[in-house]
Amino acid sequence: MFQMDRESKGGGVAVYAKNDISVIRRTDLEIEGVEGLWLEIILPKSRGFLVGTFYRPPDSSKYHDKDFLPKLDSVLDIATVLGKEVVLTGDFNYDLLPAKSKTQDCKQLKNLFKVSILNSLLPIQQGLHNIHHPCLI
Repeated sequence: MFQMDRESKGGGVAVYAKNDISVIRRTDLEIEGVEGLWLEIILPKSRGFLVGTFYRPPDSSKYHDKDFLPKLDSVLDIATVLGKEVVLTGDFNYDLLPAKSKTQDCKQLKNLFKVSILNSLLPIQQGLHNIHHPCLI
């Protein structure tokens, strides 16, 4: 298990990995004040890939960070330069349904994913066949 605890009581993120998978924690990609951790999955005869797992508290939370998106943008820039596939997981606490995705933060998040060439797999419409692009799960 890999975990990053919130500095105050409660919160944080955790990722479980099977013992037979080669995983390295990438603390060099982690940003102070952001609830997120990065792992590199090492695959035999492959270049492996990066997994970032994040939790962004809702706007109403006392832990809300108004600079979350610029921080995420900067770490994605670093991660994509490494030449590895990137998978993002977690709870970003943005309502991206069409009727509610008109807020500036939602637009900024969608733009960030477009610029980083990240494709959302949820809702899954065609299954998980032939995924060859960085993705957001």
